[in-house]
Amino acid sequence: MITDQEACDCPWCIRHRRYKRLLRKYKFKPNDIIFLKNLYSDLNHAEDHLEYNNAILDGSWPSSVEQLTFALKHAKKVREVAE
Repeated sequence: MITDQEACDCPWCIRHRRYKRLLRKYKFKPNDIIFLKNLYSDLNHAEDHLEYNNAILDGSWPSSVEQLTFALKHAKKVREVAE
């Protein structure tokens, strides 16, 4: 876990500091805190998946060509079955 002192000024660290401040500032019920933590975690995971998928599509991921080639072959097979 990155502490506030170790955090930089990237968008992720700025949002994380703000999130932690909000949790400390307001008196949330325990169930609400669990919900907010899960929601925040889901947001971070979704962003990670989006960055990964974008890296595959733009070719910057090391195995992009192999993954896209496999996906294209699979998509063609699915189309053949549907037609």
